[in-house]
Amino acid sequence: MAGEASVFQTGGGGFNYENYVQSLFLLQMMINGIIPSFPNGQIIEIGFQNKNKGYQTDDLFLKIEEDNISKRVISQIKYNIPISSKNEVFLEVIKAFWEDFNNTSHFDKQNDKMFLIKSSLTNNDKNHIAYLCQIASKQSNSADFFSEVNRVKIKKAALDVFEESLRLAKGESVTEEELFQFLKCFHLLAYDFTAEASTDETYTLNLIQLSKSKDAVATSKEIWSVILNEVATYNRNGGSISNVDLKSFEPNKYFDLSIFNDAYSSFKKIHQDGELLLKPFRNTIKGFHIDRSTVKKSIIQSLNQSDISIITGYPGVGKSSIVKDILSGELSDTVPIIFKADQLNKTSLAQVFSEVGIHHNLIDLFSLISTLPNKTIVIDSAEKLLEAQPDSAFKQLLSIISENKGIKLLMTCRSYAVNVIKQKFGIDSEKINVVDIPLLNDDEIGLIKNEFPQLTNFLSNSKINEVLRSPKYLDFTVSAIKESENISSDINYSEFKEILWNEVIENSTVTKNGLPRKRDLTFLHIAVGRAINMRLFFEPEDEKIDYEAVELLESDNIIVRNGNKFQFSPSHDILEDWALVKYITSIEINFLIKRIYLINLGINQLYEELLDYGLKNYLLMILIQ
Repeated sequence: MAGEASVFQTGGGGFNYENYVQSLFLLQMMINGIIPSFPNGQIIEIGFQNKNKGYQTDDLFLKIEEDNISKRVISQIKYNIPISSKNEVFLEVIKAFWEDFNNTSHFDKQNDKMFLIKSSLTNNDKNHIAYLCQIASKQSNSADFFSEVNRVKIKKAALDVFEESLRLAKGESVTEEELFQFLKCFHLLAYDFTAEASTDETYTLNLIQLSKSKDAVATSKEIWSVILNEVATYNRNGGSISNVDLKSFEPNKYFDLSIFNDAYSSFKKIHQDGELLLKPFRNTIKGFHIDRSTVKKSIIQSLNQSDISIITGYPGVGKSSIVKDILSGELSDTVPIIFKADQLNKTSLAQVFSEVGIHHNLIDLFSLISTLPNKTIVIDSAEKLLEAQPDSAFKQLLSIISENKGIKLLMTCRSYAVNVIKQKFGIDSEKINVVDIPLLNDDEIGLIKNEFPQLTNFLSNSKINEVLRSPKYLDFTVSAIKESENISSDINYSEFKEILWNEVIENSTVTKNGLPRKRDLTFLHIAVGRAINMRLFFEPEDEKIDYEAVELLESDNIIVRNGNKFQFSPSHDILEDWALVKYITSIEINFLIKRIYLINLGINQLYEELLDYGLKNYLLMILIQ
């Protein structure tokens, strides 16, 4: 299916689009780089024009070793192919895939993958076709797959494209099981090689620079040209290269794996540190899961359509939990860099990275995962960016995103802060998509009542039922009710919050050794100390904490530890809000003085909202100075 390269497929130096993509994967093989769909895999063999091996899918063959299992990828590379059952080339591609897919000597449906690689994805490709394949890859059986497709309301047209194309390939209608199994193995990728100012070529050249030996005098462009030339020759001859062949393969001499491994270790560190930040967030209310698939689909579409997506909503509505779900589900094929907003309140990104022991820049880090379809940065609790100076690390991050196509920024942010952040950092509203996560609706509250009948009276109490539309408040309330069954259901909001503090923070049912009071003081010290110091984690002062209380707060997921260090942070912003409000109200400062401070700083218009949503760190700093 190689055919003749059209003028649109041909890039500089006479190489066609297919050569560039093949060369990208050969480079990944030489440096033990990252492969889509195989997070722990390494390429041990690469083949070009593979009909001589009996494959109908002939553009690119990869043999991958992952977790001591040998796996295969068969690929078709088509410059700008429409995903349509009316397109002859696409039908040829699907027919070749189908024949190989059903050849058990060439394809293992449990382990192997099919890649269709094109130069760019349309909105329909991203929002429906790729999303459909992502859903299939996560389901264990066809019944679950079609149930999920119906639940998230994927356009039937996306499914029809494959159903009709496979019908033509098979010569008769495919079963639902066949359609599901095919889509589970099918992946749609895009690399913009041969395009003017190609982003993927820029990443590739940067990756070569990161990986080349210090003794190599050739430039990244010269090395890339050597690889392209070698691939063009192998492609014409239908050749293949194994790990053993690499030892005598001429371009391999340019690379030093120890240099690449050092850079990749830095990337893994910052990625794993970020995963730790999202670890405390759960998507259930004491094990009960509420379906938020419609919201998740809106977030995926927002990421596809815009470079910057902001997920907003009231405190405890589940912003961070939903992002965590998406990263482990629909976007599991990406390796995101995750920050808490506090980390970006520095003068430069270099300082941010340096403080966590990283000595590579952001573009270097993303070059290491250049084959992956999504390059995503997540900022949690973006309202805390209001504490930063306008010319900060976050401002630098915005510049990098605007200058580098393909990097996506996903932020969670309380609703009140979105417009202020846009104004403070000069973000064009047209470049942002905002997805609002609603509070639980009446139908969802009905499900909660059925699952937790002990909450019925609380959910009917007009003084507190609005705040109980927040999943996190519901989660806390279930814990409180469980621990103290004699709580009156006819309470006001202040009494309700005091009960939550007593049961969640103090755990007042365990009274030995004065633990409730010790937990109270210890948590206040950690939460307020973290806020005042504007650090991600805070190292408490020995004389102001109780070590048993620290251990219990950590065990109860009230605070989280910074790895093995004796540094802590509240596990959820709501808990920090409670502590800050409790601390501030304990300080005898005249309300008028507080108001004057705010007016003088020009943020009077936010005062009421800040009280409603929990006083944030920068407000705390104002009040206690």
